[in-house]
Formats: sequence, structure tokens, C-alpha cells
Amino acid sequence: MGTPNDENWPGCMHLPDFIEFKAQPAINLTETLFTAASPDAVEMLSRMLMLGPSNRITAVEALRHPYFSNNPPPSLPSSLSLPLPEERKGRERYLSVITQYLVSVPVSVNS
Repeated sequence: MGTPNDENWPGCMHLPDFIEFKAQPAINLTETLFTAASPDAVEMLSRMLMLGPSNRITAVEALRHPYFSNNPPPSLPSSLSLPLPEERKGRERYLSVITQYLVSVPVSVNS
């Protein structure tokens, strides 16, 4: 993505609250973050993350993207492995503790 500029987001510099930052180059998603992802997956993700809204992939275009029709096809739910019962219990306990913590934390509203 890189830093917003008129090249990757035409008109962004004219937005009311635009702040210009030190320019950072766009990263290569394949080399840095998604090394095991298919080219179709990276291409679709790149289009979803475009800074300029008019350049982003639409929902309809995304659903028609080759990522959803090329091989390998998606796995059937019945072929996916489930976590072991002990792992599920650990996750449930973790979520319970986090939920209790979040409920007990007071919320402060700054006026």
C-alpha cells in the first residue's frame, strides 16, 4: 500500500483532514507477509487493500475473481480437522477470562 499520495489515491491530498507523512514505499505482499498464498489470493487481497476507493475491487468483482474458481478448490467442511477437545476447552476458558475482564473494565468517556 505505501503512503497515500496522488498517484495511489488521486485527490487524497485535498481531503479535509489529510496529513502528509514521510513517504513509505509499498511492500510486496508475497515476499513479506503471504509467502505461501497463491498468486490469485495475493492479487485479490492487493486489490482489496488499494488506498484509493475508486481503485478497489468491488464486492461483485471479488466474487467473480479467479481466486474462487481456480485450483485448488476449497476444502469441504467434512474434510477439515477439528481441534482436539482439550484445545477447545482451553480456548473456551481463555474466551471466558477475556470476556470477564472486558466486562469488568470501566469505560471512561472523555468529554
